[in-house]
Amino acid sequence: HILLSPEQALWDSRHARLRMMAPFLASTGGPGAVRQDERLPSAPLAPSAASPLPPLLLPLEILEPITTWMFAMDADDKAPIRQALCGCLQPLLLRHCGEAFLAQAGPTTPWATDTVDRAINVLAPYMVDQAADVRMASFAALRAWATACPALAQRYMDLLVPGLTQGLKDRNLPAKSAAERALRALFRLQVDNTLLEAYEHSHGLPPSDYLGAYCRRVLARLEDESEDGHPTATTTAAHDDA
Repeated sequence: HILLSPEQALWDSRHARLRMMAPFLASTGGPGAVRQDERLPSAPLAPSAASPLPPLLLPLEILEPITTWMFAMDADDKAPIRQALCGCLQPLLLRHCGEAFLAQAGPTTPWATDTVDRAINVLAPYMVDQAADVRMASFAALRAWATACPALAQRYMDLLVPGLTQGLKDRNLPAKSAAERALRALFRLQVDNTLLEAYEHSHGLPPSDYLGAYCRRVLARLEDESEDGHPTATTTAAHDDA
């Protein structure tokens, strides 16, 4: 009964259902869940800190109607709906469409590949949404995805970098900070400048361009957030220098 169509429910009811769906997708199982090694034909890849794999996954007959229902609300005129949708897409991408699953030649691969594409094409315009909360939610989802699935994320650089670059100029400071973290994760600046340099070369951008200069001067110097989610001292110093 959760999956009422957008036309059948008032916006606050749709919002409540989306908020219920996010932890459901992030959980390790649900009604009809199956073990990972039962759904995939070959042995699952070992879990890692960068790309955690849950011991249980939702089967396709549950995931398909859920994602159809969620994507039907991507153009909702209520900002809380769009923000909540970002919160659902993040666990969907990480738990059910991650690189480890797409690497398997399993029966869900076509669905997962299509879902990744649809999800990123929803999150991309949300980066320039009128509502700051929606922008922040999209940046947070993209950061988590780019961190956990770097190879997949790199395929979408042309779609994501323009919105993230605009986010660096966001007048809302929390949104700006979220954009910085997402762009840092996408370019893997915590490792080196290889991806940034490749992007600059493919787009004919000199290192002095705004994007490259900002990445090298500010983003490359950021440290990971502390466990409580607050910036570290180095992060604050980098912003002060900017």
